[in-house]
Amino acid sequence: MTTLDTLGSANPDLDEVSDAALAMADFDAKRRDYGTALDWLAVAAQHRTLTREYRDKKLAWESSRQPPHPQSPDGPRS
Repeated sequence: MTTLDTLGSANPDLDEVSDAALAMADFDAKRRDYGTALDWLAVAAQHRTLTREYRDKKLAWESSRQPPHPQSPDGPRS
């Protein structure tokens, strides 16, 4: 893990961007917000190949996501 020293600079280090995204993915997954965790994994994957650990987490999080709540047969309530 890096120190994230360059994130506030005009040219952040891409490894630091990935590290921050992976940390946020883990944070959101601990809160069971798997959809957001997967979004963070996608950010990290734009800058590096995901490790086996994170590829496994991705599969687990995808299977743990809750489907959207179905709408009431009467339509949305106001």
